[in-house]
Amino acid sequence: MNELYSKPLVIIGAGGHATVLAEVLQQQPVIAIVSPEKPEALVFEGIKHIQNDDDLVNMWPPEDVLLVNGIGQLPNKHVRRKVAEFYQDLGYQFATVVSPAALVSNSVVLGSGAQVLCGAIIHGETKIGAHSIINTGAIVEHHCQVAEHCHIAPSSTLCGGVSVAKNSHIGASATILPLVSIGEECMVGAGAVVTQNLVERHRVYGPISTIKTERL
Repeated sequence: MNELYSKPLVIIGAGGHATVLAEVLQQQPVIAIVSPEKPEALVFEGIKHIQNDDDLVNMWPPEDVLLVNGIGQLPNKHVRRKVAEFYQDLGYQFATVVSPAALVSNSVVLGSGAQVLCGAIIHGETKIGAHSIINTGAIVEHHCQVAEHCHIAPSSTLCGGVSVAKNSHIGASATILPLVSIGEECMVGAGAVVTQNLVERHRVYGPISTIKTERL
């Protein structure tokens, strides 16, 4: 996303994921970062540091800023989602972030707060839900459906027509074959190859020859 956002940006968090987002947003109007500890990454130099949520709320009402959720998303961890819900309940909105180094078809629909990072490719007629992450180098092929609060980890591939239900995690370098459906709150392990539908709250892991499935 090359044009400037309509409002100043505030990044929530200062860990690894926030650092990546700050680098993507270096040409954008980032005015503050919220973190209990002072951020150490060089990319945060010169950006105002706020220690807690109350300070942000007292400084800027919802209509004055857009938020960027810099909390990373791990399997079966809901901190990122809770941060989004906390601020949304207060009336704040989240910026949708697309790296200039990503390739996103014009027919792709991105939900509020979705994040598409460097080297990611999203092909036509695909929908990415609110607050989902399409991470570095991930490939999402045509006519896929990724619901809200999902993480498509680095170098993973969703083949054509795949659907991923909310709160699910597709691990690094995993591959989901065409037309497969992944249920809610599922976890696909790194490097796994999924050839059939996965019902909600299950985990799969291992290469295609030895893949295992278990309930979370």
